[in-house]
Amino acid sequence: MAQQAMTSVMTQVSTKLEVQISSALNQTMQNIMTNMSGAMHVDPEVLKSAFKLDADPSQIAAIASSMIRSQPATYESNLTKMGYADLDKPTSINIYPKGFCRKREGCRHS
Repeated sequence: MAQQAMTSVMTQVSTKLEVQISSALNQTMQNIMTNMSGAMHVDPEVLKSAFKLDADPSQIAAIASSMIRSQPATYESNLTKMGYADLDKPTSINIYPKGFCRKREGCRHS
């Protein structure tokens, strides 16, 4: 009985604390956002002058279209782009002969 009473009291206390802490955090975050909005000002003209792009509209269109993916990125495609190679599935094999005589022979075995 005492255990149940203690559990009930602790549950009520923790619930009230959770509500109060949540409310205090929300109020603090709102205050921060209000203060931050006045802390920074960006002049659009100054920002615009910081970036210069010497490209005509067709070049800009080409750049934009090259950035659009025709297929979604996958785990495998990202690994390939980063240079990962699965030794069980090589995409190419480089053969380096030991000498010039072997080089002339190519892939023939002697």
